[in-house]
Amino acid sequence: MTMRPHVVRQGEFLAQLAATLGFDADAIWTDPANEALRALRPDHAQLLPGDVLHVPATPPEELPVRRGALNRFVARDPKVRIELHLAQAGETHSPFAGASFVVDGVSPLVEGTADAEGHVHFEVPVTAREVLLIFPDLGRTLPVHVGHLDPLETESGVRQRLEHLGHRGPDVAQAVRAFQRTQALPETGVVDEATRAALRSEHRS
Repeated sequence: MTMRPHVVRQGEFLAQLAATLGFDADAIWTDPANEALRALRPDHAQLLPGDVLHVPATPPEELPVRRGALNRFVARDPKVRIELHLAQAGETHSPFAGASFVVDGVSPLVEGTADAEGHVHFEVPVTAREVLLIFPDLGRTLPVHVGHLDPLETESGVRQRLEHLGHRGPDVAQAVRAFQRTQALPETGVVDEATRAALRSEHRS
């Protein structure tokens, strides 16, 4: 199969690109042309803008259509599962626990309820870029950017996770030290393996 390079943009991940460009995600990810990217990004759901993914050079074959006849096609809209843990910094009990929510920006509308720990699970079309997570009873609306989480191995991925956990600062080193303090780790401001493992555990990704 002839391949061409595709430069990943923010919000793109393998399943989304497969649905958009019309290729088999598993076949392309395991293709020898993407061996270097697989080694760099173990999780194809988290690609970094600027990564190069090799995709088929030619578009998929068009479906045959009979002129003057009724042509029936079945299209399956692939979904991506979104899992969030919503909490308030400094509080042991999540204010979102047991709250009903609505996901706006998809059709049909998605409804659900957060569990007792503030976990939220729902599915959206794999091509969705952003949805709104609305808690009507709480008067809260949270934007959710689908596919925008960068790999943990990158500085931007570390910064995103720290911000999600409530650790913000003028620079990433200060935020890292604040996180290390909560984990009883040496406050070096450097993301070593222990810090990265703790960050993965706390953020759950």
